[in-house]
Amino acid sequence: MVVKLSDYEIHFIDAETEPWDEYKYIAKLPEKGGSIIFYLETTNLQAAFKLVKEAGGLIKSEIKENWWNASEFLFEDKDGYKFVIFSYKNEY
Repeated sequence: MVVKLSDYEIHFIDAETEPWDEYKYIAKLPEKGGSIIFYLETTNLQAAFKLVKEAGGLIKSEIKENWWNASEFLFEDKDGYKFVIFSYKNEY
């Protein structure tokens, strides 16, 4: 399901449709934010990856190509929330 808010979109994705096992596992954790993965788009995936590492984000999945013409990585913040930052292939 996709909800549009002005220029933003919120996508609700069933954990079972995630392509990688580490995403499925993380999406089912019972801790704070355990059942939610936030997806954020960027135009510079390498810079975002570096920024997350320098800020102390826990990288849970290195940058990898997904099945919808983009690349992405998964990280967890200090409060346990999970985020995927992605960029379409023609944007990085």
